[in-house]
Amino acid sequence: MEGLIAERLTGITEQRAVIEQAKGMLMLIHDIDADQAFELLKWRSQDTNTKLRPLAEQLVAEFRQLSGNALLPSKEVFERRLMTIHQRVDKSKDLATEG
Repeated sequence: MEGLIAERLTGITEQRAVIEQAKGMLMLIHDIDADQAFELLKWRSQDTNTKLRPLAEQLVAEFRQLSGNALLPSKEVFERRLMTIHQRVDKSKDLATEG
């Protein structure tokens, strides 16, 4: 029983971590607070009918790719990615996390 609880707690923590990372990236690029960043992430999720965690995972991955040369991506480049991020989310992750 304790193992199951620990396993579920680890999963929840990992899910939250990627969402917090995505929020941090949005805060940095858009100069907004944590609540506004979450609302922006939630809006993109709802507007595109994409689960929040896979959307956040894709956003984090693309941010890292864009800033690989140690420079932050411009707000315009990041914004274009944000508005189309749902198109690159692996939808099979949505199905794997349902249950």
